[in-house]
Amino acid sequence: MSSSPSSHFCKSGRARVGILARCVTSGKRPPDDPALIEVRWPRCALKRYELMRLALASTPSMTDEQIKHRIALLNARSGPSRGSHV
Repeated sequence: MSSSPSSHFCKSGRARVGILARCVTSGKRPPDDPALIEVRWPRCALKRYELMRLALASTPSMTDEQIKHRIALLNARSGPSRGSHV
């Protein structure tokens, strides 16, 4: 397991999600509880970051043009079918 700064947050965040999810299941909190949503979103972002970091670490170096293209893809808000071609 990685010892990155996100590791500790993922472990404590996972525990907090579990506690809040049990409260939702038991009816003590609504399914759209803001506290549960607040703790789930950063975990999703950290998971995506970690997956991207691992994928990039296992690939050969990219040219500047390839890097610009990937940045444009990540910044596209309208999706691949409606976004501008890069």
